[in-house]
Amino acid sequence: MVTDDQAPHIYHVGPWRYLWLWLVFGPLALSSLALGLFSELPGERAPLLVGGALWLLVPFVITLLVRMARLEISDRGVRLRQIGYRLEAAWPDVSGLRLDRGHEGFITARPVGGSGAGLLAAAGRAIPLAGAQFYDDEQQRLLDEHRLIPIEAFVWHLRHGQLRADIARFAPHLEGDLAALDRTPGRSA
Repeated sequence: MVTDDQAPHIYHVGPWRYLWLWLVFGPLALSSLALGLFSELPGERAPLLVGGALWLLVPFVITLLVRMARLEISDRGVRLRQIGYRLEAAWPDVSGLRLDRGHEGFITARPVGGSGAGLLAAAGRAIPLAGAQFYDDEQQRLLDEHRLIPIEAFVWHLRHGQLRADIARFAPHLEGDLAALDRTPGRSA
């Protein structure tokens, strides 16, 4: 288990995950606000301004909630904190690193600690009922065995930030898996 003896390096959800919110809601908010500010009809002004403020509030609140999710890496291990659950494993228990785009995660030799492994596995099984599949078959199998710490939301830091160096430093046994990041797309790992 990861302990709080050492200060971990904390990674938040990658920046592109936030951008789509603002690309969708930002123009709606700006349009409503602009129409409200320049409207000459008093009965239209207030609803448009309130609507514009609400269109800004939605991505702001979602951004705050997403910002609470974090991946902590330390010399002791890895800990994923999300709203509603936490998954953690010591480095000796991490047996591999899956790097397929959109399906990245730490694979453990035995079930991960923390609250929520069962919840995450159940959520992955429930999503196909809605007509979509969030996890592929291998991920779902590992989630059912409580042996996966998914990190796809943090992968920007792995490919463009300090996360790769931290993993290499704290878990040298994963260096072979990290080398797959250097291979060109389309080539097998």
